[in-house]
Amino acid sequence: MKSNLDFTENTKEKIRKRRVCEYEKITYDSYFHYQNFSSDEPTARINNTPFYLKYEVGVPAFYFRYQNTFKEISVEAFLTNCEQSRAFDMSNWQQQVEKYFNLKLEDIKCQIVEQRKTKRSSITH
Repeated sequence: MKSNLDFTENTKEKIRKRRVCEYEKITYDSYFHYQNFSSDEPTARINNTPFYLKYEVGVPAFYFRYQNTFKEISVEAFLTNCEQSRAFDMSNWQQQVEKYFNLKLEDIKCQIVEQRKTKRSSITH
């Protein structure tokens, strides 16, 4: 009987150590792959989701919040999440985006595309 208890305790300890290790990895990844906002511009949150809107260097930007840090995501990733999300309430997302940026969605996309072109041309020249 005692050997079964020892086995169970050892298994529980191994599981606990694995969870701690996984948590440390998540924390490490978060530290190196996530960022805080680079300016003090105001933000807007879509409903009660981890998706945020913000102007970054004068251009519309979209962020995903993970714990206490924010990761900028592409407009394509943002739109995919808005249109296909089952985990978050994304109702009226387009109206909220257009109201915050005071632009139509197509104009927002155009600004972001122009910024990408400018960044690429400044890197290659």
